[in-house]
Amino acid sequence: SRLDDIDLHFFEYQYLRHAFARDVLEANERSREEQLAATKMVASADDPTPTVLGILALGKNPQDFLPGAYVQFLRFDGSEPVADIVDDEDIRGSVPDVLRRLDEKLRGHNRTAVDFVSAPMERANEPLSHAGRSAVHPQRDHAPHVRGDQRAGSRPLVRGSNRNHEPRRTVSGG
Repeated sequence: SRLDDIDLHFFEYQYLRHAFARDVLEANERSREEQLAATKMVASADDPTPTVLGILALGKNPQDFLPGAYVQFLRFDGSEPVADIVDDEDIRGSVPDVLRRLDEKLRGHNRTAVDFVSAPMERANEPLSHAGRSAVHPQRDHAPHVRGDQRAGSRPLVRGSNRNHEPRRTVSGG
């Protein structure tokens, strides 16, 4: 891989601005190659060969170098893996692109709102409205495991932890 294989615009205008405080960036007198090396996106400033991290985080086409670096999304028509597939997609690109597209895909398939924060026990509510989907989005980091049962009238099984990392009781029902 070469420096041309990574998105330098994304690195400069997105990655750096989110990774470092503005005053740190303003005081920084490093060249772009030195910045890439300092963040481990390339081997060194003298050898600007993208690292695996650089390819995954900034790569224009990471799968050209790491063929298995993608997410396969499958939705079955039922709860058994032998059920018909109603939606499938191989989501490819850099990690930020994959996460964005995966989030969009999951939002499109999320049919039940789950309240993670207002009570000590999660509660499944009515189907999500468009506004409800965006309200649930920030809570996804508090729900590391979600298993949806797609039978008619069923609700997802959700396991997670609260901000103190204490286990929560689980609600599942249909």
